Amino acid sequence: MPGHWVTVCTAAETYAARAIAIDDNGALLVEREGGRRAALQHGEVSIRPTKTE
Repeated sequence: MPGHWVTVCTAAETYAARAIAIDDNGALLVEREGGRRAALQHGEVSIRPTKTE
């Protein structure tokens, strides 16, 4: 999944982000279009195309 665009859905918002890596704690690291990064530590991941370059 790293390198692919994913859709992140939280209780507050939904946004597109690029999956960067899995960290040592098992969190999915993502980077939003504006460059802000986040570590997603729980939830369900579904792989679906969201954006192409």
